[in-house]
Amino acid sequence: MLLADLPDETEEVIGDRGYDSNCIRRSLAERNITACIPPKKNRKSKPSYDWHLYKSAT
Repeated sequence: MLLADLPDETEEVIGDRGYDSNCIRRSLAERNITACIPPKKNRKSKPSYDWHLYKSAT
């Protein structure tokens, strides 16, 4: 997995909708990393994300 090699000091990951999956979110949460990923439009349960942080990175 691409995100498996993140440095230990990583606190948050900003990704686009392509990274919106329960598996990725769970993996990040288990390592206490905040996921700033907008949910896919067809997702029934839409997890929250920091819109301002996401927009400042794009």
